[in-house]
Amino acid sequence: MMLIMTMSLSRDVVFFFYKGNVMSNDFNNEVHEFLNELRDSGEVNMFGATKDLMDEFDMDKREARGHLMTWMNNFKKDDDDE
Repeated sequence: MMLIMTMSLSRDVVFFFYKGNVMSNDFNNEVHEFLNELRDSGEVNMFGATKDLMDEFDMDKREARGHLMTWMNNFKKDDDDE
C-alpha cells in the first residue's frame, strides 16, 4: 500500500510525502506549471490529467492523482477567498 499525504504549512508551501520521501517544492512547482499549461492548452479535461502526469513525470497512478488533487484544491481555496 502506498501513501500520499500532503501537508500545507501555508497557502504557498505544500510538501508531499510519498513512499516515505518528502518531495521538493521545486518538483511540486514543476508539476503544477505543467498542469497549468495543460489546462491552458484545452487539450485535456483536467479530471483526466492523471495519465498525462504519469507519462510526463514517470509517476505511478496514486502519485499522479495526489499531485492533481493538490493542484485542483488550489482553485478551491481561491474560490473560497472570494
